Order: sequence, then C-alpha cells, then structure tokens
Amino acid sequence: MSKKFSVILLIGIFAIFALGCSGDEQAQTQQQAGVEQAAIQHLNVDQVYELMQKDTNYVLIDVRTPAEYIGELGHIPGAELRPLQEIENWVQEIESLKNSDKKIVLVCRSGNRSRVAAEFLQEKGFKNLINMMGGMRAWNQKGYPVEK
Repeated sequence: MSKKFSVILLIGIFAIFALGCSGDEQAQTQQQAGVEQAAIQHLNVDQVYELMQKDTNYVLIDVRTPAEYIGELGHIPGAELRPLQEIENWVQEIESLKNSDKKIVLVCRSGNRSRVAAEFLQEKGFKNLINMMGGMRAWNQKGYPVEK
C-alpha cells in the first residue's frame, strides 16, 4: 500500500505542477491581451466630437473609399482620406505618428472598417488609436458638421 500511495502522491504532485504552470501561462497571455486591447479606444461619436472640441493633438483618418468620402454621408472636416484597401501603402506615410503622443482617430461608415484599421495599426506598433464607433452614419444622425 505504501508503494501505491507514493505513486498516487507523485502523480498528484506532477498534475498540480503541470496545471500551475499552464495557469501562469494563461494568466500571462490574458494580461498581454489586456494590454493590447487597451491600446485601442472605442469611442462613440459624442466622445469623438467632444475630444475634437477640447484637444488639438489628434489626426483624423477616414478609411472609407473615395466615393464614400465625397458621397451622401460626406466626411468630417479635416479628415484625411486613407482607404482601408490601401492601408499597406499609406501606413508608411504615417510612420512618424508611431512614436508620437498624437491620437489617431479612425473613421468609416459604421465603425467596422475603422476597427480593422485600428487593429492593423496596433499590430504595426502604433499607439493612441481611437476607433469611432457608429462611424459616419452615427455622426450624421447627431447632426455634427460634415463636408461633402
């Protein structure tokens, strides 16, 4: 019985050790994911409008197509058109913003493409990223200024 007990005890200790190690790894992965997610802020149109009124340290990037930019919904005054489909090309043009404290506000029609652009820029090392949730549809519904 003593030998059987020793084997069971040894297996139990090994199992606890193995679970403990994987738990640390899982916690560390979750911590890293939290840091990555924190780099992108998801703000609604009211919050972005308020930011634009209080802070001049931002750049506004519209990731829609050229037709959408000048189309029915228009664009936010001062927004730079940089289509998501061409992100591989223009990401190098904004490289100087990577180590800047300037906020990068990304806008599209509904908030989906701007989120994708924010995630792409985050992977490239950009910080201070803001995705405008609701996009130009929500911006127009609120009656905020647009250019067409």
